[in-house]
Amino acid sequence: MAFDFKKEYKEFYMPKNKPEIVTVPAANFIAVRGQGDPNEAGGAYQQAIGILYAVAYTLKLSYKTDYKIKGFFEYVVPPLEGFWWQEGVQGVDYENKSAFHWISMIRLPDFVTKEDFDWAVETATKKKKMDCSAAEFLTIEEGLCVQIMHLGAFDEEPATIAIMDRFLEENGYVNDMNRERLHHEIYMSDARKVPPEKWKTVIRHPIIPKMLYHGSVFGGLDVILANAKSHVDENKVAYFTTDRVYALVCCRTREENFVTMGPKDGVQHYFERFPDQLKVLYDGREGYLYQPLSVRGLKKGKGNSWVSREDVPVTLIEHIHNVYPEILKEEAAGNVIIHRYGEIDPEEQKMHANYMRDHLDDMAEYKDFLIKHFSSLWD
Repeated sequence: MAFDFKKEYKEFYMPKNKPEIVTVPAANFIAVRGQGDPNEAGGAYQQAIGILYAVAYTLKLSYKTDYKIKGFFEYVVPPLEGFWWQEGVQGVDYENKSAFHWISMIRLPDFVTKEDFDWAVETATKKKKMDCSAAEFLTIEEGLCVQIMHLGAFDEEPATIAIMDRFLEENGYVNDMNRERLHHEIYMSDARKVPPEKWKTVIRHPIIPKMLYHGSVFGGLDVILANAKSHVDENKVAYFTTDRVYALVCCRTREENFVTMGPKDGVQHYFERFPDQLKVLYDGREGYLYQPLSVRGLKKGKGNSWVSREDVPVTLIEHIHNVYPEILKEEAAGNVIIHRYGEIDPEEQKMHANYMRDHLDDMAEYKDFLIKHFSSLWD
């Protein structure tokens, strides 16, 4: 059976009719850029669609020719897609279609290389007797987005987009549309065969968190250096978080790099591993919360984290004179559950303490800190 992108990647092609947040990975496309009313008969948009499908089907049927694509398998040509924008307009003005700029696209299987693509453009031009040189091999990584399945005519999209915007407001995100991140549509219905009221269109918007934090014990910073070890590879990165509680806990020195906190069921849980740990680390400590001046270069990491491999310019948003009561306020608000030392099973605490003892050499940077607070708990 032929590979069908719509079925294999349902999370990207078949969202529900209510907003959802997705992280869209990089993919390759056949793309044609243009400007003008997409409904103009014989206009630039209609011509672009012809080019896209000519190249797409040349690749799909390549196995019937002498040209062989390495790793080829039979597949269903994916749905038509498009990025849309208008100069000087925030969002989309559906009343002024002649002002549309667009990138019309069809996704490519991963096995199609730029060399294969160039062959298909040349072959389609010759066989179809049409100029396909406007087609380009385009790689796009959309990243963090909100999407929804819109049912109905394109001119009715504003009501659906309003639902998406309310969802973002309620969940701490904002739209992030700019020259590089655009209003995206995926056309799941054949407009030639299906009446407008039944058209299914995936609407996808790029988003970012409304607030990103970096917690530090140092004031006066105007840049966060990309000097922290990445949690996923060997790169050095700058870390930010959408979670203010986590940023508060990060208000500590490098020698006290001891964070015993993690999310569960959408709430942070902090575990004290030595007596009065929270008070010892944070009572009387000043903290500074910074926000990036731009999210460009920041990418979604694990959990609530965002990372950049480049230094990030920042601005100070909070100077906290005592971090400890701020953490307690977050606890009272239900944003963190603190598991005090005496509330945790003694055997579990002993296990953690002995682990610290057995791995001191692996934690040389804060070895003195561990000895100070855990040595009395060791067997």
